[in-house]
Amino acid sequence: MEIVDHSIEDKEGVIGLVRKVLGELGFEFDKKLDSDLLDIENRYVKFFVLKENNRVVGCAGINKISSEIAELRRLYIHSEFRGKGFGRKLIEVVIQFCNSEGFEKIVLDTTKRNSMAIKLFEKIGFKKTEKIEDKLFYCKSLKNK
Repeated sequence: MEIVDHSIEDKEGVIGLVRKVLGELGFEFDKKLDSDLLDIENRYVKFFVLKENNRVVGCAGINKISSEIAELRRLYIHSEFRGKGFGRKLIEVVIQFCNSEGFEKIVLDTTKRNSMAIKLFEKIGFKKTEKIEDKLFYCKSLKNK
């Protein structure tokens, strides 16, 4: 297993993974809502993929909200690999990157259907800041330097 920077060759693997996980959560892939995945190189500050034998089995993207705030998006782990520490490793890589870029906090949103991810976010120190219907919003302060 390795966590690497996204490359153009990973696009179909990422889209396939996202489609699969969205389906497991009861959502459908939406070409408009999910259009960021068609242009990862230009839509994210950084996008990591978790690979097993060159197959995309996890991913995580980072958007820049402001010079102080990064947004964690598209954290997905293939069902075969959940509960084995790979989500935590991806988030640790994201945190390390955000610290190195000088961000002061990371924000994210998720659905309450994603209970496994919510437990992980809270274990790592993300604090719930808001709930709007099915959506939960979280924030984690970073320790720069």
